[in-house]
Amino acid sequence: MSCLPARNGTGFRPDSRRDPRAPLPLTVGRSLRNMAPMEPYPSRPAEEALLLRCARLHDDGQRAAATSEVLAERSDPLRLMDLAARHGMMPLLYRHLDAHAPGALDRGVLRQLPAYCHATRFHNRLLARELLAACRLLRENDVLAVPFKGPTLAVLAYGDLALRQFGDIDLMVPRRDVRKARDLLSEMGFMPARPLAANREGIYLDNYHAYSLEKGEIQLDLHWRLAQRSFGFDLDLALFSGRLSLVRLLDEEIPTFAPSDLLLMLAVHASKHLWTRLIWICDIAALVSSRPDLDWGALLAFARGCGARRMLLLALFLAHRFCGIRLPAGVRGEVEKEPHLSRLAGRVAGGLFGHRPATPGDALRFHLRMRERFGDKVRRLLTPNLEEMLRFPPPFLWLAYLLRPLRLLSARPSSSGLLPEGRHDG
Repeated sequence: MSCLPARNGTGFRPDSRRDPRAPLPLTVGRSLRNMAPMEPYPSRPAEEALLLRCARLHDDGQRAAATSEVLAERSDPLRLMDLAARHGMMPLLYRHLDAHAPGALDRGVLRQLPAYCHATRFHNRLLARELLAACRLLRENDVLAVPFKGPTLAVLAYGDLALRQFGDIDLMVPRRDVRKARDLLSEMGFMPARPLAANREGIYLDNYHAYSLEKGEIQLDLHWRLAQRSFGFDLDLALFSGRLSLVRLLDEEIPTFAPSDLLLMLAVHASKHLWTRLIWICDIAALVSSRPDLDWGALLAFARGCGARRMLLLALFLAHRFCGIRLPAGVRGEVEKEPHLSRLAGRVAGGLFGHRPATPGDALRFHLRMRERFGDKVRRLLTPNLEEMLRFPPPFLWLAYLLRPLRLLSARPSSSGLLPEGRHDG
């Protein structure tokens, strides 16, 4: 069995043995006023409970050690490793077991965990060097390139490049510089994973959010927005360019998004993907915990202005419940007053370790409930996604808009009673 890090959260092997009737990791009631952090009770499957224990950033000493030892003893090592890999939690699992249940590292495939994490450290440093080289090249050619997620997130939130698994590099550039940046990166060996015909490139740029570029096994996502246009969340990089901060990566300082802006972007990204990975919740918790000086009033006002306040509050609520972080009283009050968080958090809890994968209809319903502005809901519902737009030649793109509502009206409900909606990342 290979000890190399899994790419994009793939596990050690598919595990279909989980009983779909097993308890879900979190039960959310109709009221959020009882906001006590969640405890990984022994009645949950031991592997899930132990992984949830790893997500708690502030351990409570002897109690954490006693609980973790019991859970580790009850866990199936192979399923635990598979679950941790799929949720991006391998480094945090190793750190937790090494501190609180070191004997577990001698059980079965858990013996490979130290080697896996050593390989993760090497892999992350390799990607960090590629990121620095790409940033230098673009900067020398007058292209503003802002890295986010990946290496910079590991340093900003966790203070350690090795504590966060990531499978690619993410760079954001202004929309006007996308082609120039792509051509420059090709000089480094990064080539498009999905070559496009010239008459299709404009459609792609107008409707999607990133080019996927590949250099051997290294993937670089060149973003000009956070999500494709049908998601209904467009923010110009110019809004953030005046308040970028510096982060030291290896031995070099590079610009990245200010912590408050990064927090909002992480909330939007995870909401787009239905919060299906535990590490995304840990990222929110780690970033908030590492930045006690955040200007919450300004952040909430900015989130409200761009229609992402509910996504931000959901992120903070999940970080509090799963990771045990303390929220300022004012922020906690805003979370308690938000009427839709209970249902959204319940959906996240049910899907995090759920047996049935989310359907496209599940994604559409979640996205609609997540938006607080009526116009954003309409845009999410009626705007064609990239795949629908690419079905038509440029002179007939209007047909995609015409057929979109007809498609939704004529589509059969999914097994969950929802309408299918293309790709989950749209």
